[in-house]
Amino acid sequence: MSQSERFCAGDADMTISSSDGVTFKVHRKHLEVHSDVFADAANATRPDNVGKIRTAL
Repeated sequence: MSQSERFCAGDADMTISSSDGVTFKVHRKHLEVHSDVFADAANATRPDNVGKIRTAL
């Protein structure tokens, strides 16, 4: 595995691995702010939202 030179924050709280073996160390909050997918995932795991969010199949 190799690590992305651009996305390698030393204080990252999340590591994502791509299918080609590159790891990206990122901040979860940045993903939540800039991606609806990550924002929805974060909201779904909050205790007050569990069971309230419907997912499309």
